[in-house]
Amino acid sequence: MRATGVLRILVALFTIATTWLFASTYFSHTGMKSINVKKWLRSHIEPKRTTGQLIKIDSFDMYSGDVNNLLNFMKAADQGTLVLVASYDDPATKLNDEARKLFTDLGSSHASDLAFRDNWIFLGGKGLKHKSPFEQYLKNNEKTNKYDGWPEVLEMEGCVPKKIE
Repeated sequence: MRATGVLRILVALFTIATTWLFASTYFSHTGMKSINVKKWLRSHIEPKRTTGQLIKIDSFDMYSGDVNNLLNFMKAADQGTLVLVASYDDPATKLNDEARKLFTDLGSSHASDLAFRDNWIFLGGKGLKHKSPFEQYLKNNEKTNKYDGWPEVLEMEGCVPKKIE
């Protein structure tokens, strides 16, 4: 066999092995859920004693869905629980005063301002005494939107203390 034939076989084996490694790493985690891309708020709840383990995760359609699903989810969180929320498309159409108050009680400064297609990410805690420093909000504005009718993407980095008050 010529050197080029051996090289072709090695390249093919490398490609197959790399593809298998990528697929097994990203698609076969136990407990991994598919992402349902719709008009929603995505919420994560972490335990009172932060272990890094999620208690609950869910998404809620705030354009045409039922706000009661969100209310029941948020009310089920125990005192001292961390709650992480990120919006996609429309966080506000079905968001009533009770839901906005729940987010405000978690430490949000912008829950009362949310409107159609606003971008919002928020980390708060049940029983928080002060406003959370972990919140970003970007108002939907047709004149300043970066992406054809959509506000710019929000990103939040940093370390969250084990206990927030």
